Amino acid sequence: MRNKKIFICILLLFSGSLFSQNISKLDLTKSFWFYKKAEKNNLWDKATIPGTIHTDLLKAGIIEDPFFRDNEKKQQWVEKQDFDYRTFFQVDQNLLSKNHIDLVFEGIDTYASVFLNGKLLFQADNMFRTWKINCKEFLILGRNEIVVKFSSSAKIAKQKYDSLKVKLPNDERVMVRKAQYQFGWDWGPRFVTCGIWKNVFIEAWDELKIENVQINTSYIGKEKAFLFAVCNINSDKDQLVDLNVSFAAPLQIHLQKGMNKINQFIQIDYPKLWWCNGLGEPNLYEINVEISKERTILDKKKINYGIRDIKVIQDSDSYGKSFYFQLNGVPVFMKGANYIPTDNFVTRTDSAKYANIIDVAVESNMNMLRVWGGGIYENDVFYDLCDKKGILVWQDFMFACAMYPGDSSFIQSVKHEAIDNVVRLRNHASIALWCGNNEIDEGWKNWGWQKQFGYSPSDSTRIWNDYKNIFQKTLPEVINQYDSTRFYWTSSPKIGWGHKESLTEGDSHYWGVWWGEEPFDIYKKKVGRFASEYGFQGMPDLKTIEKFTIPSDRNIDSAVMKLHQKHPIGYETIKKYMAKSYDVPKDFNQFVYISQILQAEGIKTAIEAHRRAKPYCMGTLYWQFNDCWPVVSWSGMDYYQNYKALQYYVKRAYKDVIISVNKENDSLKVYAISDRFEKFACQLELNLLNFKGRIISKGYVEKVINPDVSVVLFRRKIKDIIKENEIDSLFLNVNLFENGKIIDSQNHFFAEPKEMKLPMPKIQIAFTNDGNRKKITLISDVFAKSVYITSENSEGKFSDNYFDLIPSVMKEIEFENKGKTSIKDLKFKVISLNEIQNK
Repeated sequence: MRNKKIFICILLLFSGSLFSQNISKLDLTKSFWFYKKAEKNNLWDKATIPGTIHTDLLKAGIIEDPFFRDNEKKQQWVEKQDFDYRTFFQVDQNLLSKNHIDLVFEGIDTYASVFLNGKLLFQADNMFRTWKINCKEFLILGRNEIVVKFSSSAKIAKQKYDSLKVKLPNDERVMVRKAQYQFGWDWGPRFVTCGIWKNVFIEAWDELKIENVQINTSYIGKEKAFLFAVCNINSDKDQLVDLNVSFAAPLQIHLQKGMNKINQFIQIDYPKLWWCNGLGEPNLYEINVEISKERTILDKKKINYGIRDIKVIQDSDSYGKSFYFQLNGVPVFMKGANYIPTDNFVTRTDSAKYANIIDVAVESNMNMLRVWGGGIYENDVFYDLCDKKGILVWQDFMFACAMYPGDSSFIQSVKHEAIDNVVRLRNHASIALWCGNNEIDEGWKNWGWQKQFGYSPSDSTRIWNDYKNIFQKTLPEVINQYDSTRFYWTSSPKIGWGHKESLTEGDSHYWGVWWGEEPFDIYKKKVGRFASEYGFQGMPDLKTIEKFTIPSDRNIDSAVMKLHQKHPIGYETIKKYMAKSYDVPKDFNQFVYISQILQAEGIKTAIEAHRRAKPYCMGTLYWQFNDCWPVVSWSGMDYYQNYKALQYYVKRAYKDVIISVNKENDSLKVYAISDRFEKFACQLELNLLNFKGRIISKGYVEKVINPDVSVVLFRRKIKDIIKENEIDSLFLNVNLFENGKIIDSQNHFFAEPKEMKLPMPKIQIAFTNDGNRKKITLISDVFAKSVYITSENSEGKFSDNYFDLIPSVMKEIEFENKGKTSIKDLKFKVISLNEIQNK
């Protein structure tokens, strides 16, 4: 047995490389951290890193749940305080003997002085930067101490803003480089927090260190793909080493002392390309980079890389100029949403929550998310998941809806921030483009800031020049130097929604609906080349409301429900739109239900208009995908990741093939819209029915649908379909069949819901248990509109909801139980619009 062990050891020595102790890493995130108010006599309490001061105060019982009832108002004192954090850690001789020792904070929010063993190491002033400082001379053998002294970002921002002779739009938040939504938004609360919000560690090395590796694709063919690995290597001395990169020939290289940039050619035979969701597999290659010396590995990196070619195409045409994404040579219609941070306290979002978010995007048939510029550059796990799941990312830099300073220190901070994040994210296949900001160009030109702030011509010139310095010089220069193969877009949108050019070129944010109080049907006329923002509010799920309220709060006029509605005229706007189509309920639960249907129908109108218009329009990203706290907002999925009606509607509207029934003047048209690469044969079935299920007329259309097309399958004058006196009693049921199976179905109504003579339904429900899932079958004796089913005693997710039931036609759905109630004890409740209108 002993001889066998010796043989194995000798075999390991001679058959491969060993990993040396060249690099040592001490993870301080796992150390015991403590915090206190900055005053001298306060006691230290336990802290969690990564974390925020609010989450630490919550765990200590000093504050209650910030999201419950009106606690937001009660906790504004926190942002005015300074706080200290500290930890103790041991350093051994092995680490201390290293030639290079760096202390790395991957994220500090925001103003902080960092001390190591009583000596000031550095001062942080940007939440989005990585702070890396040589700390060798300050470390001692044995016990060491780090103290991080946080100064109030809110106070500093206010002081800086008050010192401006010429005030900038919008408020003090523009003075600090931290997540702008922390200062409050029209969907978010004000929690200006602080803390060590990312990992902390000490990294020590002797001979060399791979600082970073960039993979670039230079050529893609069917049989071969050519890549380059650009390795940035920091060497302690002149030395000869071996470089081994996956799929590449071994290379012996001579490193000079200091930074070295080494290019290694990579050839992939018969490459499997990375495709976005719905178009193919998001194939990833694991590329390992190793540097060794005398068969000992000194350092290594691993990159999961997707081979793909993505371009933004802007060609002049008879309308203006196109704007679309071309992936691997194929024009792609983008279907997605705008994404904001999932929590006001971002460290509470763990890997499981990120995974669920991206799974929802995939299940909703999305292929793009826009990471909005008022939040954060997301954590690595977010982009890793997008890579793996085929979700493209429109990535904003973190600037939104305001003008920013232009002094040299601010510009330098922005430049470092941009470099840190571009270098961190550039190897992700999911990143489709970089965008300088959200709505600043539009705000400056269309929102009346110059008049509001009383700017002189010279003031306006200086502020606009500062804008150009950041977004037309500094950021594009960073992209050109560090990620030159990606497209940079200065501002989203290119042109504001009040100008006709906003619909003929660039991307558009159309807010005529909601802000302009235009009817939903205006979406059919106001179709741009790429719709990157539009939206409408809906109430959150009742289960969510129950978590942040008590029963007496549950009416829209209560102080608590007003606090959780951040738009100044949000409820009034919802009620105005609701009254056009529905009887506005006095009952709170019914109001929640109707508001969600209203929101979903409105956004469905927009999505279908955008998809019908392709290739003129080549993308639709609604506002917004998610919430950062429990609130009345534009989201399709609320803070607790409960679906609103909108999310179910989106799932249906974003399928690869849909039908869209549209009234155009005095005619009715039925479109088929396909995102498939292949043509297919289909059959369109049209049924005119009354609400009790009697078929008045029936028709069929046979058609071959070409690839990637929007085409009219059926058109007819409305007067030839239905009589005027029947519009409140009949509806058109349209089904699209492929190989005998329905692949999409739509119901078209000739009157507003409040005008329909909907009968009282008798909905029968049957259940079958399947592991942790409940299979549910529903059937109604009459037409049941907007059927909503909910679990009364458990959390979970339905495969479909807010659907119509055709009389005597079974509807099968599933419920995935995520609560503690056993599957056999689940209780469900079903309601429909019919019942509400008949009460």
